[in-house]
Amino acid sequence: MISGINSVYDSFISVLGQFSDDEINIVPFEGSWTPGQVTTHIINATGGIPDKNTSSAIRSYDEKVKPIESIFMNFDKKLKSPDFVLPGDGPFVKSELIHQLQTLKARHIEKILNTDPTALCLDFEFPFIGTMTRYEWFKFIIAHSKRHLFQLNNILESVHN
Repeated sequence: MISGINSVYDSFISVLGQFSDDEINIVPFEGSWTPGQVTTHIINATGGIPDKNTSSAIRSYDEKVKPIESIFMNFDKKLKSPDFVLPGDGPFVKSELIHQLQTLKARHIEKILNTDPTALCLDFEFPFIGTMTRYEWFKFIIAHSKRHLFQLNNILESVHN
């Protein structure tokens, strides 16, 4: 799981770094977010795991990984974000966004190393999926970030062509 977190955040930071400071705040094509908005959405949506209250799971700790991946790895289907993770309009500062991504990556790795991944997180029910284990939350973070990494790469290609 640590390699998945490292890989997706490092890739996100690498692609984001290819945009100029000005390009971070430019809408590349109609209906798109800016690179800054995509990144802020990831920061908002993957900032933590709702695990202040947990219990032992009475099911397999990874039972919901396949449904999560089937939702977020289907790049052909447009998804609607809940309001609480929507990005603002900016302006965004590339160096600040990169710093926030690096901080999140370190925080997630520390939690992976120091908490029980099989614990069921009771503080939030994921829409259409329900309560998830820490393991499933980290798999969500990876899949969701990969989805938006795909989006960010498309924006980069649009901006640089």
